[in-house]
Amino acid sequence: SSLIQPQDRPLIKEMFVAHVVEKPLQTHEVVSAINQLLLDETFPTNLVSLEKKILSSLARNEIQVAEKWIKVLQNDPDAPKGHLRYLEGEVLAAKKDFINARKKVTEAIKILGKESLPALNLLGKCLLNLNDLEGAKKCWDKAQSMSPRNLKRLCEIAHVESDLGQVEEAESTLEKAKAVDSKALHVTQSAVVVALAKGDEEKAQELMEELPNMKDLVAQLNNRAVLFAKSGDFKRAEKVYEETLAAIPKDQPGLKSRVLYNMGLLMAKRGELDQSKHFLTEALSMGEETMKKKISTLGSKVKKSQETGQPLSLNVAEAEVEVEGQIETMETSEDLDYQPEKDGRGLYKIYYHKAS
Repeated sequence: SSLIQPQDRPLIKEMFVAHVVEKPLQTHEVVSAINQLLLDETFPTNLVSLEKKILSSLARNEIQVAEKWIKVLQNDPDAPKGHLRYLEGEVLAAKKDFINARKKVTEAIKILGKESLPALNLLGKCLLNLNDLEGAKKCWDKAQSMSPRNLKRLCEIAHVESDLGQVEEAESTLEKAKAVDSKALHVTQSAVVVALAKGDEEKAQELMEELPNMKDLVAQLNNRAVLFAKSGDFKRAEKVYEETLAAIPKDQPGLKSRVLYNMGLLMAKRGELDQSKHFLTEALSMGEETMKKKISTLGSKVKKSQETGQPLSLNVAEAEVEVEGQIETMETSEDLDYQPEKDGRGLYKIYYHKAS
C-alpha cells in the first residue's frame, strides 16, 4: 500500500527512511528528494544519512568503513554526543566487545533519554550477549511498546522468552508477530523455536519443512547456546543445544557434527566425561573432515583425563564452534544489507503516502 498510517511511523523511523513524499506527487519535489538521496548515498553529510551509512556498513561486516564514517562525526564539534556514543557502541558490538558497547550505549541513553529506539535495541543486544536475558527482554519490551510493528524484534523477544522458559509468554509474543505478518521467515523460525521450547518436536518438524534454509535457524540456535556456554550458563546451553540437534535435518551431518562437538565440550567442562565421550564419538561418526582433528583432539584429552584422573586442561583450540548463517537475529533495520552496484549509485528506500 502507498499509505503510511500513524502506527507505521515509528517503524519507518527505525528503518531510517530519509524522506516521505506526500501525494499528490509534485514532480519538482520528487526529483529534489531523489537527488538528495543519491547525494547522501555517495557523500553522506547529515546525521540520518551518516547513521544509515555506518549501520549498513556494519551489517555487511565492513567495520573499517563504518569507523571511517564514525571519524567524520567525531571530528565534527557540532555532532550530537548522544548519537555519537550510540554509533560508537554499534561499532564495538560489531567487534563483539559487548562490555564496552554496553557502556557506550548506556551513556547514549543518558543523553538521548529512554525513548531512543536504536539505543534500546543495541542495549538489548549487548545484554543478550552478556547473558542478561531478563535485561535484554526489558529493553526490547520497552522498544516494542514504542514501535509495535517491528517484526524482527517481536521474534527476538519470543526467542528470549523461550530461553527463559517463559513458554506461554513466548506463544503470546509469537501471536503478535503473526498478526503483523504470519508468512514472514522470521515468524516461522520463531515458531520452530517456541515449539522446541515446548517439547513439541512433531510441530517443530512440521514447521521446519516450510523453511527454505534450515542452516540459518540452526546457526541462530547453536550460536545462542555457545553464548550461554561461554558465560558459564551450562544448564541453559545444554537445553538450547538439545533444541538445535532436534532442528538439524538428517541430510546435514556437517552441521550436526559441530553441534555434537559443542555438546561434548559442554559436558567436558561440567566434568561429565562419559557423556562428553558419547557426544564426541557421535560427532566423529558424522564423517565431517573439517571437524575430525578438533573432535579427536578433545576426545583424546577426555580419554586421558578419564584414565589418569587428572583435571581436564582445555585451551583456545578446543573452543566452541559457531555456525555461519545468512540471517542476523536482530538488526535495527530490516534492509540494512542494501548495497548499490559497485562504483554505482542507488536509492535505499522510498515510501510515499496519500495526503489526508
